[in-house]
Amino acid sequence: MKSKYLFLTLLSVAVLSCNKEGQGGTSIIKGQLKGQNHSSAKAEVTEVIITNGNSVEHGDYWLLNTPSTTNYFYVWYDNPTWVSNGDPNLAGRTGIKVTFNYSDSNIEIATNTANAIIAATNAFSISILNDILVIKNNTTGDTPDADKMTSPFELNIDVQGQNNTLDVMGDLVGEKVYITYGNVEVWSDNVSTGPNGTFQFTNLTKGNYTISVETKDTITGLSTFMDYPTEISKNKSIVDLGDLNVVY
Repeated sequence: MKSKYLFLTLLSVAVLSCNKEGQGGTSIIKGQLKGQNHSSAKAEVTEVIITNGNSVEHGDYWLLNTPSTTNYFYVWYDNPTWVSNGDPNLAGRTGIKVTFNYSDSNIEIATNTANAIIAATNAFSISILNDILVIKNNTTGDTPDADKMTSPFELNIDVQGQNNTLDVMGDLVGEKVYITYGNVEVWSDNVSTGPNGTFQFTNLTKGNYTISVETKDTITGLSTFMDYPTEISKNKSIVDLGDLNVVY
C-alpha cells in the first residue's frame, strides 16, 4: 500500500511539472518595443568671473536672462565719481545698478554684484566662490544665454536651461525585454529587440507569464519597469502584445 501512495505522489509531481510555465511548449509571446526620448527640464546656470574695479568702466554692463521673455535684466556699473549717467537704459529689460570704485577688489565687486541682483529680483539663486558668481535661475526652461556686452567679465554657461521634452515615438532596437514564468519573483529569461523593435519568446507552454520592459519616470528621471501580465491558454497559440511604449 505504501508503495502505491508513493507512486501516485510521484505521478502527481510529474504531471504538475509538465504543466509548469516555461520552455518546452509550442506557443509564442511577441510584441514591438517603441520609445520616446525624454529630457528633463533644467535651470540655466551662469558663472561670471569678476575682475577688480580698475578693469571696470563707468557704464559697463552685461545681460542676464530668465526663461520668461518679460523678465530680462541688464547689470550695469555706476562709479559715483562720475557726474554723467552711465545707465544704458536698455528697452525691454530691467536695469540692476552696482555701485563700485576703481579701488575695489574683484571679490568686493563680486559681492556687490550679488547683493544688487538679490535686492532687485527673486528670479535667481546666487553663490559666491571667491571672485566667481554662480547664478542659477529659479525656474527651469530654455533661456537665452547671458552676454558680457561691454563688461570685462568672463561668462560661462555650460549648464543650459531646457524645457521638459518628449521626442517622437520610434522603434527601439537592441533593447532587453524580460519574461517571468508563472509567479516567481525573478526574471526567467530575456531577449533583445530586432531591427524594427520586435521581440518574441518561443517554445512556451500553457500558463501565466509577465513581460517586463524598462522605462523612465518623467518626474524623477529614475529607471523603472513596466509589467505586462499575459496568459497562454492553449498550445500552438501566438499571443501578440502589440506596441509596448516606454520612455528613455
